[in-house]
Amino acid sequence: MSAGNVSGPQAPPPNPPQLASPGQLASMNQSAQQSGATSTAGPISQGCPAPKISWFSLTVMQTVAGAEQAVEGLTLNCQLPDLGPANGVTSSASPGIRFDNLTPGGTGDVLGTSHDNVVWEVTTDIS
Repeated sequence: MSAGNVSGPQAPPPNPPQLASPGQLASMNQSAQQSGATSTAGPISQGCPAPKISWFSLTVMQTVAGAEQAVEGLTLNCQLPDLGPANGVTSSASPGIRFDNLTPGGTGDVLGTSHDNVVWEVTTDIS
């Protein structure tokens, strides 16, 4: 056993907390109620915290000659709980489609694309 390990009964703290007796509780509650209701309190300046807002973004990529490149001009028809039906279009200026003002943790569906004659393999890369 090392010097830091002490077994056996421990001595009480030098200044134990003083607990109120059951007979004192009524007067303590009354005192707290009177002192808590002062007219010197200022107005409450804190409101409710703003709800957290999230977003969802996706980029559609294709492999051409062994290299990945963004698919341009693709419309995704989506159904999002906070937005309802929503469409996003990929372009060369912005290959990603982003939907803003969403509640965190929501779900959604991609209902269709503008290239319905193309077969797509969906893979994910969440970062």
